[in-house]
Amino acid sequence: MNFRGTNSKRSGYTLVELLLVLALVSVLVALSISGIESALAIARNMQCVNNLHQIGTAHKQVVTQGAEGSVYAGVWPSQLLPQMENDTSLLFCPNGSFETFDAEENFDFGYVEMKQLFKRGHPVRTVRAVESYFCQKHNVKEDSFEFWFESGSALDWNDFRLRFDKVDTHQWNVTVTGNDNGDGSPNSGHANAYYAIDGTVIVPESSKGSAVGACSIITVNEVDASYGMNSEIGRMDVAADKEKVILIEYNKAVANLAGPNHRDDYGANVRPRHSGVCNVLFMDGAVKGVSPVAIDPNIAKRNERYWLPNAMLSPAAR
Repeated sequence: MNFRGTNSKRSGYTLVELLLVLALVSVLVALSISGIESALAIARNMQCVNNLHQIGTAHKQVVTQGAEGSVYAGVWPSQLLPQMENDTSLLFCPNGSFETFDAEENFDFGYVEMKQLFKRGHPVRTVRAVESYFCQKHNVKEDSFEFWFESGSALDWNDFRLRFDKVDTHQWNVTVTGNDNGDGSPNSGHANAYYAIDGTVIVPESSKGSAVGACSIITVNEVDASYGMNSEIGRMDVAADKEKVILIEYNKAVANLAGPNHRDDYGANVRPRHSGVCNVLFMDGAVKGVSPVAIDPNIAKRNERYWLPNAMLSPAAR
C-alpha cells in the first residue's frame, strides 16, 4: 500500500515560530540600542571631562603669568578662550546647554527668587525682599539700553529704572535713572538690591526716590558657557586651595556659592548631567565626577572645604 506524502518535508514556518523569531529580534535590537546609548553617554561624559581639563590647563597658563596672572569670574570664558585656540565648544558640556532669559520679554520674578535677566553679555540678577517685579528692556542707542521695573497693576514702568552703557568689551556703566517716590509712605519703599552675576553690587538696597544718579561699573561675560566658575576664584592660591572647586557643571557662567551668605540657589543651578553626577574641576587640575550633595555649599563644612578660599577662612577653619 502506498501512503503517499507520509514522509514529505514540511515547507514554511508556523505562526508561533514566526512570532518567536520576531520577539527574539526585538530583544536583540533593544539590547543593541541600549548598548549604543550607553556608549554614547560614556563618550559624552569623556568629552565633558576633556573640556574641563582643557579649561584647567588654560587657567593654569594664565595664573602662572606673574602679576598679570589673575582669572576673573565675571569674564572667565572670554579670558581663557585665547589659551584654548578660541574653541568655544570647550565651554559646553555635550549633555547640557546654557539657559538664558530673554530680556525683551516681561518677567514675573516671583517671590525672593533670583533670575538672570540678561542674554549673553548682560548677566545681571535681582534679589527682592517682598514684592514681585516685572521688567521691560528699552534700547536707547547702540550699546545703551534701560531696564524698567514695575510692581503695580498700572504698568507705568516707573518704579525703578537702570541704564546700561557699554564702556568696553567686558565692562558696562550702570546708572539709576528713575526710582518712583510713590506716596511718600515709609512702607512703600523700593526694596530691591541689584547684583552682577559675579556678586558685585550694582545698586544697594534702596527705598523709593533714593539712589537716582548712582552709578557703578560691572564686568560681564560676552561668551556663554554651561560651566560655572567659582565667584571667589580671584582670591584663590594655587598651593593653598588645591581642593577647592573652581568650575562646576552649572546653569550660569559664575557660581556664587562661596561663604555662608552666598547668593546663588545651588539646587536650582547645579547640573548633574551624567546619571546624577556632575563633573567638577578643582584648583589642582583634577577633574572628578561627584554627587552634588558631596560638595553642597549649603553645608558649612563642605562650603569651607570646597568653595571658600583659604584666605577667607577663619584661622580655626584652615
